[in-house]
Formats: sequence, C-alpha cells, structure tokens
Amino acid sequence: MENVSQLVLMVLPYLVFAGGISLSIAKVMPCREHYFLHVSGAIKEMDIALYKWLRSSPHAVVTIGKSVSCSLQISWDLQSDISPVQAEIRLVGGVPALFALDGPVYRQGQSLRPHKAYRLHHGDLFQIGQTQFRFLES
Repeated sequence: MENVSQLVLMVLPYLVFAGGISLSIAKVMPCREHYFLHVSGAIKEMDIALYKWLRSSPHAVVTIGKSVSCSLQISWDLQSDISPVQAEIRLVGGVPALFALDGPVYRQGQSLRPHKAYRLHHGDLFQIGQTQFRFLES
C-alpha cells in the first residue's frame, strides 16, 4: 500500500504539468488555421484567404478601405463614402478580430465602436459601404 501511495505522489506532478501544458497550448493556438472572407455586394462574389496575411508575421494586419496601401482596397464601391483605412482585421490572442477605424462598419447589422476588438466567429457578417463580408473558418 505504501508503494502505491509513493507511486501516485511521483506520477501526480507529471500529470498536472502535462495538463497545464496542454491547456496553455489550446489557449494560444487557434482552433482553425484557415480564415477566409467571402466578399459580395457591389462586386462579383469571391473568397479571400485572410490566413495568408495573418500568418505572415506575429503583428500582421489586414487593412480594409479605399487607400491603395490597404490589403483589401475597396475600389469597386463608387457610391459609398469609404475612408482610406476604414477597418482592420488582426489576431488578438491568436484569434481574428475586427476593428472599425474611421467610418461606419456594421457587424450583424450593428454599428461597431471605433478601435474596439470584435472577435470574428465562423459565419459572422460585416459590412463596409455596399460591400458585405462573411468570415469563414475551415
């Protein structure tokens, strides 16, 4: 009986350590690796691979607006008043988040507060001008 107690006391710290490592990895690593934006509205529908930008560096940002320096330049929407850089998507804690910067951005029909992070979930819709974006994970 004493040998069993000693064995349990020896194995228990390893189990706790392994469980802690597993939880840490699960929290840091995203559930999905491939993120897309399905774009529709004033343009022919298309899917854009966000993960290529977001995984390019730890501080990668996908900018959306009318400026030629934006990752996604909305040059097709001529009727809407779109700012040079109206929104951005970046990883926050390993998870994609949407930020409204300058001008209205609507998510699920609600106007977003500027500079606040809104975590993106599979199927979320957001709109800038006449262009609709659906966030997809695969």
